[in-house]
Amino acid sequence: TLSGLTSLMYLSLQNNLLTRIEDGAFAELAVLKFLNLYNNSLTWVGPQTFSGLASVTELYLTLNLLTEIEYAVFAELVVLHDVLW
Repeated sequence: TLSGLTSLMYLSLQNNLLTRIEDGAFAELAVLKFLNLYNNSLTWVGPQTFSGLASVTELYLTLNLLTEIEYAVFAELVVLHDVLW
């Protein structure tokens, strides 16, 4: 559903009751700077969930059902400076 949005810089998916995000779901959003996944029902974030998001500086995962996140999840988020979870 995000295909073709290659110029998108801000994406807020808060309050959507999301339980899972497929690996590579954001792969086409190369210029995205801000990703808000606040207040969903995410229980797991996979190692490729944020692949292709090298421009993201802010990521919000607060108020989800995550109990742990593997460090590898953040590998491609090279300019990330603000993450809340």
